[in-house]
Amino acid sequence: MRVSFVASTSDPAAATMLDLVEDSQELAAKLDRWGPLIRLDGEVLYSEEPDEVREERPDLVVVLSRHSGTPGRPILTTHVPGNFGDAPFGGEPRRLGVAAPLFMKAFLRRARAEAPPGYEVHMEPTHHGPTWDVPTAFVEVGCSEENWLHRPAAESVLRSVVGALEDLESPESSGLSGATIAAGFGGPHINRRFSKIQLRSGVALGHILRKFDSGSADRSTVIQSIRRVWPRRASLAVVDRKGLPGERRRWILGILEEEGVEVVRADRIPLED
Repeated sequence: MRVSFVASTSDPAAATMLDLVEDSQELAAKLDRWGPLIRLDGEVLYSEEPDEVREERPDLVVVLSRHSGTPGRPILTTHVPGNFGDAPFGGEPRRLGVAAPLFMKAFLRRARAEAPPGYEVHMEPTHHGPTWDVPTAFVEVGCSEENWLHRPAAESVLRSVVGALEDLESPESSGLSGATIAAGFGGPHINRRFSKIQLRSGVALGHILRKFDSGSADRSTVIQSIRRVWPRRASLAVVDRKGLPGERRRWILGILEEEGVEVVRADRIPLED
């Protein structure tokens, strides 16, 4: 498996991670085993697919990034880029990126073990650009400048990335081989139930449509959430029933039924202890 790591030098959290890689031959070697570290001057959100990525033709792109906004506390997160509606923060309108649910699941599990004291670990919904045609996952440190510059947090992200890639390489021993790939629907930006599912169940979530974007989604983007997934399409839809307006929920469920996707309520996914 080949991986391209992408980081914006104008992103303070990414810059902290880049500094760590430059200072640590060990970390540099571990990343280099998988592929190149590509530095961009501008924000990755608004970028076209870099020439280096096109030339490398990786199986996966991992974007090192900052997280801001909710929940306003120290956090490590991961998510897929893409826009269920308009594209105010990069990418194309009503186009989703390609999700990498197994990587994101493995990353969060590693991050739970690696996170510095006081940091939460959560899954985020699909949002913002870019919408490249290569599997892409953002891995982020948030939510404040203090967190973006916190080297232990940055190191925990890098080590979690490396550990997740090792888990993908050995899916039998890491437990990823039997994971059911799913899309999530409903709830707030930080949906704690979805985070628990990613961390403590046999389900691997890729795209997630949050309640905020549910009114902007169209038939095409709901279908993309099932199909634009690597290494295979989602076979399950996990629905936060209370986190979607009833009319929109029924409309989404109709599309999922046409796609032949099994639907299950989020609160009925069994969680490991």
